[in-house]
Amino acid sequence: MLNIQAPLPQDLPAFFLTLCLVLLFVLLAELLTRKFSISSLVVRKIMHLCMGVVIFFVPSYFQSSFYPAFTALVFLLFNGLNIRFQWFGSLLALPEDNNVQSPAVKSYGSLFFPLIFLLQILFLWESHKWILQTSMLVMGISDSLAALVGSSVGKKHIEHLTKNPKTVEGSLTMFFSSFILLSATLMLFSKDFTGGLAGKPLLMLLALALLLAVVSTAVEALLSHGLDNFFIPLSIAYTLYVLEMNHTILLERFLIGGLFAFLLAVFSIKVKFLDNSGATATFLLGTTIFGIGGIAWTVPLLTFYLLSSVLSKLGKKRKAKSLWVIFPAS
Repeated sequence: MLNIQAPLPQDLPAFFLTLCLVLLFVLLAELLTRKFSISSLVVRKIMHLCMGVVIFFVPSYFQSSFYPAFTALVFLLFNGLNIRFQWFGSLLALPEDNNVQSPAVKSYGSLFFPLIFLLQILFLWESHKWILQTSMLVMGISDSLAALVGSSVGKKHIEHLTKNPKTVEGSLTMFFSSFILLSATLMLFSKDFTGGLAGKPLLMLLALALLLAVVSTAVEALLSHGLDNFFIPLSIAYTLYVLEMNHTILLERFLIGGLFAFLLAVFSIKVKFLDNSGATATFLLGTTIFGIGGIAWTVPLLTFYLLSSVLSKLGKKRKAKSLWVIFPAS
């Protein structure tokens, strides 16, 4: 429910402490990049990780949502101005011709980070803080580790995914770290479950953590321009919220739907219906439709997908054959 609570005077010390802590991170990051010539990618991702940890503990220090929302709004405006005027280069992810670690395209991740935090405060603070904490922690830590590992030791690049290069090593880091964090937080917050997730056995929660880790890895691999900062926590928060609030959606069915979508994506790559990016998008869409809609949504969508894929493939072969007849090989 969209809601902003009234400010409480007892939250003021935590508000000023949070502002000072974030500003300290910014100044330290700028010092490390300018004075000690440390890679801006490394500094930016370490700061990204630290912010994920700080946000995880924010609900423990604030009783009202007003000051956390206000802080997010302040840094949303600050980062927007910084992208425009480039005051703090350590916070910017800009493509550089002479730097192999720089992104291939300009990133707006510093805007999406406080934006998704602000939106989750407005919608989840009152009754589902644990979802906010879980999604932001995964985005802050796992996304940072994936970028650091991928840029430093990544050797095997994944083709046909996104404009920014992705590596197998980075994606594996994203998956395993996400799975560990999701498993830990779901067990930690299990006492706060009040809806569809309440009373679920440990094995089911671990299976849910596994599926969400795959979803997070797919989102991170598919998106560029810093959009993963927005859609990783959004995908986790959306899934957990729907499972918690909608009692007609069974966790077991959702997990089976995710598995089916994953197998469909792998099958699409093997028979060359789709490239890596198309198969990843199919997995994300299929998990939502198969997991939430069940068999009633799955059958018509799957029928349309298979028929259109087969017809498209036959059409390409027929076109290639016609070209060979017109222009035979010499």
